Amino acid sequence: ILNGVIYIVACPTEEQTDLTFSFNGGEETFARNGFVIEEGVYYSSNPNVDKTTFSITIDDAIENGTFTTNPAGESPWGESVKFTPVPDEGYTLKSVSVLGDDSGTEIECKKNSFRMPKENVTITGEFVLKTYVITSSVTGGECLIQKGGENVTSAQMGDIITVSPTPGTGYSGGTVTVTKEETGEEITFNDGKFTMPASDVNVSVEFTKVDYNISKAEAANGSFVVKNSSDAVITKANYQDAITVEATPSDGYIVDAITVTDADSNPVTVSENTFSMPAAAVTVSVTFKAQSSGPNPPDYNIEKW
Repeated sequence: ILNGVIYIVACPTEEQTDLTFSFNGGEETFARNGFVIEEGVYYSSNPNVDKTTFSITIDDAIENGTFTTNPAGESPWGESVKFTPVPDEGYTLKSVSVLGDDSGTEIECKKNSFRMPKENVTITGEFVLKTYVITSSVTGGECLIQKGGENVTSAQMGDIITVSPTPGTGYSGGTVTVTKEETGEEITFNDGKFTMPASDVNVSVEFTKVDYNISKAEAANGSFVVKNSSDAVITKANYQDAITVEATPSDGYIVDAITVTDADSNPVTVSENTFSMPAAAVTVSVTFKAQSSGPNPPDYNIEKW
């Protein structure tokens, strides 16, 4: 019967002290004991009320977690008992067993529940450290995230994680921030290390762009300025910035050459008065030359007649 109540009804033919109700071929029995059963009187039993109750014990030897059950502490046999694992922080359930106290038989569990047998039971289980994910976001370089010298993308609570940032070309420093993924709470990061919490984490590394100096060599017969892509006059720039040299010759002069060299006197390529800033300080030179008055007249042969 689904969504209903089963009643077992009996009418004794003679007076007696006790009465036992049996069904399912005698396998299931419920007793009405301790009072006089009169002849010719109908008696009934509701299995949901009259079933024998057995105890449910949570093994106190379980480490790093426990269980709760519904119902708690005891249940009539044949009823469904639901159990819920309650792991300690940083742990997760690995396995669970429900054992009959008298028989030692393991009771079948499905979807965190079992059918109560005709004996007391004990629930035991194993809780293990949970694995959490480590993600990273890096700007201007790279970093190694390691545990015990091995690169990792996950770890367990209490693991010591080392973060080793390496700046890319044109960058310096490397500020490391470690936060819990869900809450954004910042995790203490000291001496290049942090302790893995019971949470997924994000490791953020930010490097700083290096400002490289731009020096101007003295120019004769004209002047020049150095500008960035925003057309602002500058004396510093970052690696790979587009730099323009804007030259103004004096009257009667034109630009002869624009030369850019780094601190080691290595030439930097200049194309149409623009260059890409190297990862070094540079010196910009502009030379001017006198403007030609025009092409020379052609040579003519004059013969005497």
